[in-house]
Formats: sequence, C-alpha cells, structure tokens
Amino acid sequence: MTSLGGYARKSLDVDLSTGKITIHEVPPESSLVSRFIGGRGVSSKILFDSVGPGTEPLSEDNVLVFSTGPLTGSLAPSSSRAVFAAKSPLTGIFGDANIGGNFGPEVKFAGFDFFVIRGKSPRPVYLWIDDSTVSIKDAASLWGKDSWETQTALRETHRDNSVKVACIGQAGENLVGIASIMSAGHAAGRTGMGAVMGSKNLKAIVVRGSSGVPHADIDGTLTKAGAFVGLLNEDSYPMQLAKTFGTPLWQDQSYGQGCWSVHNFQRSRMDGLLDTLSCRVIKDKYVRHMTSCFNCPIGCDLYCQIDEGEFAGTKTAGPEYYAFGRFGAMCGNRNAGAVIKANELCDRYGMDVGNTSIPFAFECFEKGLITEKDTGGLSLRWGNYEAIIALVEQIAFRKGFGAVLADGVLRAVEQIGEEARPFAMHVKGMNMNTEDPRSDAQRYYANRYLLSPRGADHLRMQNAEGWLLGFGKGVGTKEEIGRKMVWYENYNALQDMMGVCRFSYVTYTTWPEDIRKKFVLLCDLFNSVTGIDFSQEDLLTAADRVNTLERLFNAREGLTKKDDVFPKRFYTEPLPDGPSAGHLADTSPVEWYYRVRQYDEKEGNPTEELIERLKLRG
Repeated sequence: MTSLGGYARKSLDVDLSTGKITIHEVPPESSLVSRFIGGRGVSSKILFDSVGPGTEPLSEDNVLVFSTGPLTGSLAPSSSRAVFAAKSPLTGIFGDANIGGNFGPEVKFAGFDFFVIRGKSPRPVYLWIDDSTVSIKDAASLWGKDSWETQTALRETHRDNSVKVACIGQAGENLVGIASIMSAGHAAGRTGMGAVMGSKNLKAIVVRGSSGVPHADIDGTLTKAGAFVGLLNEDSYPMQLAKTFGTPLWQDQSYGQGCWSVHNFQRSRMDGLLDTLSCRVIKDKYVRHMTSCFNCPIGCDLYCQIDEGEFAGTKTAGPEYYAFGRFGAMCGNRNAGAVIKANELCDRYGMDVGNTSIPFAFECFEKGLITEKDTGGLSLRWGNYEAIIALVEQIAFRKGFGAVLADGVLRAVEQIGEEARPFAMHVKGMNMNTEDPRSDAQRYYANRYLLSPRGADHLRMQNAEGWLLGFGKGVGTKEEIGRKMVWYENYNALQDMMGVCRFSYVTYTTWPEDIRKKFVLLCDLFNSVTGIDFSQEDLLTAADRVNTLERLFNAREGLTKKDDVFPKRFYTEPLPDGPSAGHLADTSPVEWYYRVRQYDEKEGNPTEELIERLKLRG
C-alpha cells in the first residue's frame, strides 16, 4: 500500500484541566486502523483503555472521545456519521452516541480523525478547531444559552455561517443524565454525552476545515458509490417512502403490526391515533421541507413548523418517529402540535427524547404512586399534553417533578419507591424504544434491546428481516436466528466504524438480499477509499472485535447475562389487544446468540480464548 486514503492521519488530545493541547500523528500501521478501523471502533477502544471500572461518569477521570470513520466526509453515499463516546452518566456503563449532519465531515476536513477530551476546565469554555490551529476559548457569555442560541452566537463570533458546531444546551449544563450533544438539529443522544460535556465545563466544539478527504482510488469509489445509489433507486422504501415521510412512517407501520406501545407498554391500540398522528397528516400539515445529511441521496430529515393555533411559532428539525411514540401514544396523546413542541424543547435544551421517562411518570400517576402533590400540581393523566411539555422543561432545568426524572428512569424509581419499578420500561437503565417485544413483528427482533452494550438500544442490530418481515418468521431454528443476530450486529457495527448512515445501508431496505449486496458494496467502498485490501471476513472480524470489546467494558463493571433481561411486564402480562393479543416476549434466541458469539455460558461474557483470538489485549 503506497498511500492511505480516507484518514486524515492526525488526532487531537485536549486536557481541559491544564489547557494542554496535543496533536498526534496516526500512522497507517496503527492498530487503531488495522484492528478497529475508525469511528465507533476507535472510540470504543480509546474509551476501554482510558476509563477503568468504577470511574464516576461525571468526574474528571471520564473522557469524551469523538471519532470519524474512514468513509466520513468521503464520496461514499451517506457518509455523514461520527461517534461521541464516554462512560454513560445515565446508565453507568458503556456509552456512545452516533451523530449525522455535517459536523463529523467537518472534523475530517479540518485534518483530524478523532479527538479525546480529558479533565475539567475551571470555567466555561469551548474548543475552536480551525484546520490545524486548535485553541480553547472562553464561553462565559454562552453559558445559559440553549443549543440554537449557542450555535448562532458562535457563527457570529467567528463571522462564518459555515462553521460547524456541536454544543450543549441547558440540560448539559445542569448535568441532566439524559442530556444530548446537538449540532444543527442533529443529536448525539441516548446515553447522556451532553452531561459529560457539561461536567467538563465544555459548552461547544466549533470546527472549520478546508481540506478534502483523500481517496486512494477515486474512480473505483465513484463506481461503487454509483452501484450503491442504483440499489437505493430500485427500492421504493428509501427513495419514495423515506424521502417523502421520513422516519414517522415507522409509526404507521408499527401500529398496523400491533407493536406500537400505548400507555407505557400497557397495550397496542388507541382509538383515533392515526387520525391526527399519521405520517401523512404530519407531512401534509406540518412538514415544511426535507433535508439531507452530508452526501446523502435519500434526504429523510424532516423540518416541521406550526403556523397557527396553540403552538404557533414552533419549529424544529424532526420530530423523528421516536418522538411521536414517546410524546404521543405512550402518553395517550393524540395532539401532534404538542409532540412537535416537546421535540423543539428537547432540541433547544439538548436532551434525549427517548429517555425523558414521561410515560413512566404517567403510569405511576395512573396507579396512584404519585399525586398532584408530588408533581407540583401537574395532572399526569393520559393524554394531558400540557403536562408533557411542562415536564420536558422541568427535566432540562431540574425543576419540580422534572428533577425526579432528570437522571433516568432507575434514579426516578429510587426516589418514588420500589413499587414504581414494574413501570420502568428499560434495559440496563436505558428506556426502551416504542416497539413492543411481545408482538409477532418484534418477538425475536426485540432481543436487540437486551444485547446492546448501551442498554435498551434499537440501533445496534437493525435489519430488514426484523423490521419488515418479523424477525424469526421463516428463518429456521433458534440457532439460525442467533447467527443472524450476530451477523446483523457485526454489520451494523461496521457501518458505525466506517462513518456511514444506518438508514441507507440497512434500515431503509425492503429485502434481505439487498442488505447482503449493500454489505459487499460497503466493504468495496472502504477498500477503494482507503487503498487497504481487507476481505469481507477481515472487516466482519474487526466488527466482532468492537462488539466484544464493548461487552468487556460492561463486564468490568460487573454486568453479566443476568442484566440482559426485559422488565417483568413482558414475561408475565400478555398483550391485551391488537393482532398479537395474548402473546408474551420470547428471549430464547439469546442463549444461541451467546453460543455463536462464543461467550461464557454461565456469565454470558467473552472468554479468554475469544479475547485471545480477536487480539483484544494491548
């Protein structure tokens, strides 16, 4: 290999306690490249090596890692993605968050593959990366501003509307455990990365880059990219449905399949839900335009605006389908304007939609565990959208009953009492997505919630066989299901390591055979961009290595297979309605997953033999 494309070959180390900034060379022969590829692979490896067991997530000893992939910012389709990683203040275990838009490519254009932020500044600051010039700037005037105000102010400060900003809002400043890092309507959410940033007194990271991404074989890259776009164009799912409706189309689909959670997973049916919350209603009434992340041929991002009525003046990127579930059916709410408003507040304050735990609070209220005396006068009855919006604001500022919910559902249980635990719909401290594991469409696919190192994660094992066909139907034995779970988990990890978007490469795919074609093209794109000649097996082994390393991170914290469990409801309370009425969750394929992964049968964690085979030492 005479030249290495895809990589900027430099990294950045920032110690906020001392103000020391160090730029490192990343040679092509680095094990971070050869064994972990980039993106999630690099961030997970650095986090594993930097943060030992028992480290307090909001202490100076935690690190915040940001890493692009070798395809981030390249000619590969949908190459916008990058990863923030740290020990999660929400769950106390492995934490990372993937972000799209343009921030990741800009870091690459500035000449860096990844950076690590350590320590804690004695005062509010932001990091300014202007190509190879890096400095720490005072952020006193920014502290207290929301994410939108912060981004606007920083563009004005640097007199450049093209700079890319990743920042926190008030939720991150207040160390809210579900705080996100925001960048132009895109969020690095789910695991509390915004709180880690806030704990370091780091308000923002501002980047301006002027370099391109080197390509070892531009002609080969363009050929493979064209073939990939051709696959997308042949599929109505990404290029018609997703391009038209964005992710809210999944709400309609899930509701039809009987797996859309209503009233905090108590049922799957709600009269009139799609009359006001269907993707077509949202599109016709509220969507002003669709936008794209960097180099994406689909463009599934919504931009919504409300021009009249109770929520006139509301505007926000999104909402995604998750918000329509969390602030809609899960709370018994049919008011679309309220969902959009709640999403706008989460965007402004920098807060993860999925972990707001408001449906949990509503069920606790319904069951009489909390009253208006506890909530400061808020009536948390199903459908009370005013209370939803009030709680979002209270969580961000740790005020009122929002302070109870600010650090996640398990901390809320500690404050309300053990009788609230059955209503906490989580795995490892992270709230579950809106699809019900008891439904036929989700029965096997939902086991992804159990196995993700982040907690109840819907993103680590995405696949068309699960989402569209009902994972487990017609795929053979439980062993074969376990093998498919491992393959899809590795393929999804590979996308995160490369720096490409899950939606294009797997989620928006109608047929499983097309996913195999996309996998082949992703491997080819990597080789064309970088000039590295890795086989498909080589790349899947690297992804296997990353998934195993993340499992090891949690094993060091004491987690075992006993933590890979659903809330009791899904084992003991059959779905009461819909096409899967009477059904319970089936987690039996998980044992086959452990066997395929070659994890220890007793603890469900990597064996010494596996660690040696994957070369995870050192």
